[in-house]
Amino acid sequence: MDIPVPWDSTEFCARLSARRGREIRIMPALANTAALPCGLCVSTTSTDYIFSVEGMTPLHRDHILLHEVGHLLAGHDGPPVSDDTARRLLPDVDPALVRRVLGRTVYSTREEMDAEYFATLVLALR
Repeated sequence: MDIPVPWDSTEFCARLSARRGREIRIMPALANTAALPCGLCVSTTSTDYIFSVEGMTPLHRDHILLHEVGHLLAGHDGPPVSDDTARRLLPDVDPALVRRVLGRTVYSTREEMDAEYFATLVLALR
């Protein structure tokens, strides 16, 4: 894993995108509500969009980003996203292109533990 020192989330995503051959876009999400997870990843055929709620501290935002990256790297698949959800999150992307959604609330304990562990390890190296 090519982790920038000093830590820079934009540079980390650029390096990871180059390594994987898939673009990663960091996106703001709607305001934090009980109905939304803190982080969410929506994958299309060419791009992984990682959303986090606005108003988080930089450390919390980085942890959410890395948690979602952990799900991506581990190959955790979430349930397919509905066309309505795809249109709300990514209005400029054809909903048919959206393959999956990864959210913090849809995984078994093991998958969540793996993603949290990944995020914690990377942040410890920064």
